[in-house]
Amino acid sequence: MKLFDGNKVFNLDDSDSNVGRGSLLVAKPTLTDQCFARSVIMMIDAADKGAMGLIVNRPSGYTLHDVLPELGVSAQLAPIYVGGPVNLEMMFYLHRLPESEVPNSVPLGNGLRLGGDYEAIKSYVAHGGEVGGVVKFIAGYSGWDAGQLENEIKRRSWAALNGAPADLVMSNKEEPMWRQAVELFGDRYRTWLNWPSDVSMN
Repeated sequence: MKLFDGNKVFNLDDSDSNVGRGSLLVAKPTLTDQCFARSVIMMIDAADKGAMGLIVNRPSGYTLHDVLPELGVSAQLAPIYVGGPVNLEMMFYLHRLPESEVPNSVPLGNGLRLGGDYEAIKSYVAHGGEVGGVVKFIAGYSGWDAGQLENEIKRRSWAALNGAPADLVMSNKEEPMWRQAVELFGDRYRTWLNWPSDVSMN
């Protein structure tokens, strides 16, 4: 007889189900998919036709200097993150720079913006603009077909929060970011924090 079902224990029902641009998805600790385990995802689009987001706590081990060495030594301080398994050759950037500095960027809420003028962001880095906590470069994205993300949230694969804190999203910490994101949901999610990353080691 199965006495303990981790999936049911972690199926809490008080996360925000109205996911949209600027929402934060936090993976349930029992989600074992190699790409999404303990991931934190910033949503950049959610509509009837499907959804799209960027994992913000999965460093690739590469820096912007590896792909754009012409930007100089400042680019060495700009790690590249893996935003998901789709289109890894596509580069995105989240930032906290004003529209006047990076025109045509898309507001995500709480001072966060997506994309904008590519030459402007390259110039910012090349001229020594601060990167840590200000700009995050992300290769690839996570995508869902129509209705897929809604079903995953109903199955409690994700906890969803609207109004992602900018300091959290722009952090360069991997595992601590997941823990800090879970803490935003309050004490009822403490069981998530106590679940080991590798249950075989418990």
